Amino acid sequence: MQRINGWIIDSAEQWHVSPVIARVVFWFPLAVSVLIALSRLSKPIYKFILHEDGPVESATFWFYVLAMLVGMAVMWIRQKNGHRWQALLFLVFAIAMFFCAGEEIAWGQRVFHYGTPAKLAEVNKQDEFTLHNIGGTLHILNVVILLVGGAGAAAYLVNRQLHLEHYLADADFLVVPPFFLASWFLIASGYRLFRLTVWRQPGFTITKYAEWTELCFAFGLFALGWLVYRYFAPDRESARSAQMETPAA
Repeated sequence: MQRINGWIIDSAEQWHVSPVIARVVFWFPLAVSVLIALSRLSKPIYKFILHEDGPVESATFWFYVLAMLVGMAVMWIRQKNGHRWQALLFLVFAIAMFFCAGEEIAWGQRVFHYGTPAKLAEVNKQDEFTLHNIGGTLHILNVVILLVGGAGAAAYLVNRQLHLEHYLADADFLVVPPFFLASWFLIASGYRLFRLTVWRQPGFTITKYAEWTELCFAFGLFALGWLVYRYFAPDRESARSAQMETPAA
């Protein structure tokens, strides 16, 4: 526990975040994961929390939207400063978040009440205007969440040995989430691993719980994007440049 706390504090200092906030961010999803599991003791409460278009799924959609917006902001900042590969990276990130947000709410189908095209309805498992319910697409997306979530959970500790920033400029900020976000990615990845290896059969309880893990994944991506934007914001980057140019006393 002491070692975990040390990693939380170290990553908080690296990203200029209060250690108290970093601790709350790290432990919050773990505590809520337990509480949501316990809420299954009352099926109506569990269903209310995790049902389609409910509070958890709606929050997931908005975190994907926010992640898209911060991704576009980072893209603009890095492009403006001449870092083209970094801008391209966050353009891809923003496009991916746009896709995730659209799929999360069936591209507004349940909001605007439009029908599913006949050809799509024939191959879509839920008769929705979505891609992730067609054929093996959902399985592929689950593997992507497993891998991306696993990478997000382990990246900080792995990079303490690899030091990617020695090979790619600013890689320790651009692609390595701080340790205090690791728990959010771990929940998303751990759930997918559990479903792929242990509990493969669908069921109300285990299937609905996926909504919470998707929220964890969406928040983790948004929080990372926001932290990157915060780090590279023009005023902060100017301050860092001035500090580097100031000769030592």
